[in-house]
Amino acid sequence: MGFFTSKKEVKLEDFCRDFYEHSLLNPKIGEKEIKVNTINGWVELVKKAIVEFDNDIIFANVDVNKLTYEFEVISFELFALAWMHTFGDDFVFDQSIFTNRYLQEKTKNNIWTDMKEYNIAIGSSVTYGLSDVKYMKNMTERANFMDKYEDIAKNKGFDISDSVLDIIRRLMYRKFSEKAWESGSTIFGLTLALLQRLGLIRGDTYKNFGLFGYDNSNINLRISDNARLRLNTLMSGLYDNAKKSFEDVKIIN
Repeated sequence: MGFFTSKKEVKLEDFCRDFYEHSLLNPKIGEKEIKVNTINGWVELVKKAIVEFDNDIIFANVDVNKLTYEFEVISFELFALAWMHTFGDDFVFDQSIFTNRYLQEKTKNNIWTDMKEYNIAIGSSVTYGLSDVKYMKNMTERANFMDKYEDIAKNKGFDISDSVLDIIRRLMYRKFSEKAWESGSTIFGLTLALLQRLGLIRGDTYKNFGLFGYDNSNINLRISDNARLRLNTLMSGLYDNAKKSFEDVKIIN
């Protein structure tokens, strides 16, 4: 890109709709629509590598369609996380409002509902390993963030309903997570949530592992290190792909 080259202006809704349609739900090569979700191919390869090369017997019983669906859900959550990390407070409320409406429009409300579990895992990763002082500071920052975005929602004409509070809370969990993402804590939390939803581990560890004083010494992912790393690579790729899509555009609302 030249020094004086301007980024293309794209409306938020147009950009998100195009990315969701062509990169997440109905990917295309040229004018030909691919009937199999683009994530499906990657997931099949990852599962095959885990089972065949890592000899991970536990993972052999995972249904590939279930695994693909979970990564579809994760991809929407990671897009929102990459959006927060890229644009800061700009348009994050509007992006989540649009995503909610878009998934309702596509009768994929289940994706919106299930994103919440991975969102909670992100929130847990933010406070994972913090000292008591930093933990309390984050709790205060979260409360202030909620108050700020309730005012933003009101100014945009929204009633503070349960659904709007849910959206603000999801934004709050993504906020402050850049260090956790860079350290690997976020992917660790997402992996906990994924394995719990696949039935490979029990309990709500992904919700609790960031709580101050929570004993994480007994966490057992029940999969090999290589299997975990392959899942991590897939998650990182989804996040990086979202961030890359923002490079040459200027989002307007």
